[in-house]
Amino acid sequence: MTKKRWIGVLLTAVMVFAMGVPSFAMDYAEIEPYIQPQECKVRVVDVEGNPVTNLCIENYKNDNTNPAKDYSKERWFAYTDLNGIATLCTFPETASDFFYVDNFHSFGNGDKHDFQSCEKVDGVFQVVWTGETPLETAEKTNGSVRIRVVDQKGKPVPGLEINAIKYSTLENWKEGWDVYRYEINDLKGFTDKNGYFSGFSSSEKKLDGSPMRLCITQKTKDGKEINRYYKIAPQADKKNQYKIVW
Repeated sequence: MTKKRWIGVLLTAVMVFAMGVPSFAMDYAEIEPYIQPQECKVRVVDVEGNPVTNLCIENYKNDNTNPAKDYSKERWFAYTDLNGIATLCTFPETASDFFYVDNFHSFGNGDKHDFQSCEKVDGVFQVVWTGETPLETAEKTNGSVRIRVVDQKGKPVPGLEINAIKYSTLENWKEGWDVYRYEINDLKGFTDKNGYFSGFSSSEKKLDGSPMRLCITQKTKDGKEINRYYKIAPQADKKNQYKIVW
């Protein structure tokens, strides 16, 4: 076979192959870039300058949309710790220009503060709280949960993180769910300088006597966490009080 004939056969084969191969050109959906939430810290003190523990700080969004796919990164409400500081993580496109401070999770019904006019020290927004402390409110409110944690000698253990969730929620858990979004929001916070934690139910249906897993977390100086678990069953029509020896 001559060289020209070989070239002709080869070109024919290439054309046939090209006609029989499907096109791989596809219409790809445009993927939105992941947006990293911005961290925001708010510190709350009383009129004497003392930090107030367990106040709820909320940054309500303007709508329910969220450009990020990983919802676990967003914390649009948080509770003040032993130093009176709450850390929020919100998205600027959906965050409100305001934040709210209340002694329980009231869904935007607390004291309203404007980010633009609020005093800021070392990057932390400063708020003076003149209302009741969570403990004072819990002492006279049904549907409240008060927990006091003491050590083996009866001394208060401050700064412990409190987190309670119904066992029924844990049983229905699905992989990939963010535990934070399904917790009983009002039973979350920290023990104060006297070892007290105070939480409330913003809905009576939340505290119906169903057993809950109470997790108490202590963070050590080297960054490790010590978790201990307890079982409680608070009710909406009672002042639920618990004492735990740590």
